[in-house]
Amino acid sequence: MYFNALQAPALTPSAQPSSSEQYLSQALQLQLSLVDDSPREADDVSVVFEVRAKAEKYDPNRDDDVVYRDFTPWRLQGVGPLRLFKHNRTGEVRIQMHCEPRGILMLHQRLLSEYTYKAEPYGPRSIMSVAITAAADDGENWETWRITTRGSGPALANALEEHKMANAAKDE
Repeated sequence: MYFNALQAPALTPSAQPSSSEQYLSQALQLQLSLVDDSPREADDVSVVFEVRAKAEKYDPNRDDDVVYRDFTPWRLQGVGPLRLFKHNRTGEVRIQMHCEPRGILMLHQRLLSEYTYKAEPYGPRSIMSVAITAAADDGENWETWRITTRGSGPALANALEEHKMANAAKDE
């Protein structure tokens, strides 16, 4: 004789609230944003530039199962808010980007003063991209990121160029 799991009695208590008051208290909970800054972080840094962007990482050894007609070595990392933060005490400038809606931190690096940041046209319409070189996760190699924005590419490049000199003394 076989036992059917659909005919088995429920052995765990129900997750439903037992009264309407409990239901209302659960319904009125605030939504937590995974891409906003924490209150502790907001005291130490100030946002000097913010834009919505798409991030792609350069991977020449890309090994996908699917063969594309037009192979590109750029791997999409995500879309979300990109912010430039300036530390209030040290003056250090960092670039940070979260992936929406998951809230995963894709990019969090110090701006390098020896690199030139410039906007280049990318694709149709008013899409611009800015290449960013950053230290890899292992700390020994470099990786290149392409940040793509719609219409805000020159403003992003200007902000990166303007604020990279704050890190010049720390790079040496």
